[in-house]
Amino acid sequence: MAKLELKTEIASILADGNFHSGEELGQLFGVSRTAISNHVKALIDLGLDIFSVHGKGYKLAESIDLLNAEEIRQGLGNSNSIDVFPIIDSTNEFLMTKIRNSDHISDGHTVLAECQTSGRGRRGRTWVSPFGSHIYFSQYRKMEDGLAAASGLSLAVGVAVKNACQAITGLELELKWPNDILYQKQKVAGILVEAEGQSDGVCHLVIGIGINVDMP
Repeated sequence: MAKLELKTEIASILADGNFHSGEELGQLFGVSRTAISNHVKALIDLGLDIFSVHGKGYKLAESIDLLNAEEIRQGLGNSNSIDVFPIIDSTNEFLMTKIRNSDHISDGHTVLAECQTSGRGRRGRTWVSPFGSHIYFSQYRKMEDGLAAASGLSLAVGVAVKNACQAITGLELELKWPNDILYQKQKVAGILVEAEGQSDGVCHLVIGIGINVDMP
C-alpha cells in the first residue's frame, strides 16, 4: 500500500473519534507500530488534531466526516465529472495544469480534496487547508465569449456562496467585495477565479472555493 493511501486509510479509521491502538492499526495494514506512529505524525502535520494515550492508542479530538465520492456523485445526479482527492497540492492548480497541458476537461468538472498542501488564495496568499476540516473545491468552466464575459464572475460566485452558506447554517453572513464571505467580521469563505485564454475567444476558467467549517 502506498504511503499516501496508508495515511488516508488511517485517517478514515480514526475519523470515528474512538481510540485505535498502534498494534491494531499495524496488524490491519501489515506494518510496524513505528510506521503507524510516523504516519500519524504526518497526519498531525496536515492539520488533524490527534492525541496519543499510553495503553489506549490514537484518537481524534473529535470525530470527523470525510468526503464520500459516491454520495457526492449521487447527490449531483450520478455525475462522473468529479474527482475527490484525500491530499492534493491545490485543487485550482490541478485543473490549471490540465488546461495548460491541453488535457480534455468537461465543462463543469469539479475537484474536491480533504487537504491541500499548497492551497492558494487571492494575490498569492496561502489558503490554510488542514485535513478533514474545511471544504476545498474547484470547478472548470469554458466560456466562448472571451475573458471580458467573465468580468463579473468572481462577484457572482461570491453572492452564490454567501447565499448557500447562509441557507444551510442559518447564520447572517456578509459579502466583502469582491468575494470574501464574513461572519461577525471574520472570514469564513473565499473564492479564487483563474483564467487562461483570449480576450475575444475561448476562455478557460477555474473557480476555486474554500469554506472554513471547523478550524482545528
